[in-house]
Amino acid sequence: MDYYEPRDTTDLDIDDNIIAQQFPDEFSEIQKCLYDKTVFLTGASGFLGRLILENLLRSCPGIRRIYIHIREKKGKSVDERLEELLEDELFSKVKKIRGDIRSKVSILPGDIALPMCGLSDDSINIIKEQVNFIVHSAACLRMDEPLKSAYHMNVRATIDLLNLAKEIKDLKAFIHVSTAYSHAFRPVISEEFYSTGFDEEQIKFMVENLSDEAMAAITPKLVGQWQNTYAFTKAICESVVSKYGAQFPLGIVRPSIVIGCEKEPLKGWINNVYGATGVSTAACVGLMRVWYGDPDKIADIIPADKVVNATVASLWYTALKYQTSENKSVPIYNLVSAPKAPTTWGEYMDLVSFHPFHDQIPLSATIGEYFFRLEKRQWSYFIQIYLLHLIPGLLMDLILIIKGKKPRLIQGYIKIHKFNMKLGFYCERQWIYQQKNVDDMWDSMSDKDKHIFDFDLTKLDWNLYHKNTIRAIRVYILKDPYDTLEAARKKYLRLRNIRYVLTATLLCYFYYNIHGYLMTLYANYISFLNYIFMIK
Repeated sequence: MDYYEPRDTTDLDIDDNIIAQQFPDEFSEIQKCLYDKTVFLTGASGFLGRLILENLLRSCPGIRRIYIHIREKKGKSVDERLEELLEDELFSKVKKIRGDIRSKVSILPGDIALPMCGLSDDSINIIKEQVNFIVHSAACLRMDEPLKSAYHMNVRATIDLLNLAKEIKDLKAFIHVSTAYSHAFRPVISEEFYSTGFDEEQIKFMVENLSDEAMAAITPKLVGQWQNTYAFTKAICESVVSKYGAQFPLGIVRPSIVIGCEKEPLKGWINNVYGATGVSTAACVGLMRVWYGDPDKIADIIPADKVVNATVASLWYTALKYQTSENKSVPIYNLVSAPKAPTTWGEYMDLVSFHPFHDQIPLSATIGEYFFRLEKRQWSYFIQIYLLHLIPGLLMDLILIIKGKKPRLIQGYIKIHKFNMKLGFYCERQWIYQQKNVDDMWDSMSDKDKHIFDFDLTKLDWNLYHKNTIRAIRVYILKDPYDTLEAARKKYLRLRNIRYVLTATLLCYFYYNIHGYLMTLYANYISFLNYIFMIK
């Protein structure tokens, strides 16, 4: 079957032969570690959290139970949200393999914005009595979140869970999900703790005693070189975690920029338009034309399934190291791609822009042909913003107004620009990451575990990955079924023909006017020479 031909998305990435090989009768070491064990997972409704949930259900067949921490949202109860979560196409493969997965998932309602994560006394007792592993992936990801609320969701929630973990009867490992950019002002980032220069108690005192206005006034000075409240509070979290190291098995994973899955459970799967994927999506539909960033800098992007596999493996490895090593320090795992599979931002967007992708699997939501450029000079970026975004956006909004519709392009471009400026610090720099702990973990795994929980990036094919990315954008983000493909191809061809006609018209117009102008200059020049000669 041709790669780009439409097909049933329910069969998009499920390979029965791989499934049969991936789950032999004899469990691997990691599967044995999690056999008949209970996991408490926060952030299960988020992008990374739901992938961790799916991975545990699919790759750890002997797991006893997974308690997920979830809150009511948009008028939906926690039960309704769980049912909606498990109906996601993400869980299609595990349902095919395992059948009923609902029986292994239970809810412990709560909210990381509340004290003790909003857990009830009954939920706290369940965690103390039954839980063996904790994966804390919940966090406030907004970079411009007010420091007070970012502290509550990121720092206080982590402290509360760490204190709760001390009272768990049989805790095997606690993994805290941080970020590779918790100390991004450092050019070299090792798998070690770095001092923030702040004591957590100082930040806590300010948050609890200062007004919102006072906190807003001092936030820029506090955040300083961390650039935003997200990175700052994540750095404080790491400092807090370091103090609990000798008390129970504890580890930190630091993912860099997480993008769609490479292989599993669905090729290219992603459910949001944050970060690099959002830029790709906006460029693919012809909305975004220019982005401020250095095309020559390393893009430390990493497929989500590699992060998830490494996170699950770290549960086993952290527990093992705590049992067998005299050193009870907290291991940190830098989950990044640069050391093993480096690619630049320019290379990343060149693969996204490969024209056969857009010719053969165009998107129904396309509003124009693909044209995108990375601009590392800020002054040039601002000029192009006006020429390529704001002026066309204004014209399209005028057309919408004339048609009696709500204008939306200008506001959209303004939001894109603001987001770009927030990420500007990360788009013009690159870092050197060290991965000794990650390498040691990989080397300690059996061949069977390396197959099941594969996070080896040395064999990553970026070209193949981006072919899947274009399909994933169409199917999983834009919800664009393959039966619209032929209509989308005709639309894309029509937009291309319109560009050809407009380009030819403009060229003819400029040629005619410039040619006439030059001929007039030439005639005047000849007349001037004749006049000079006549005088002589």
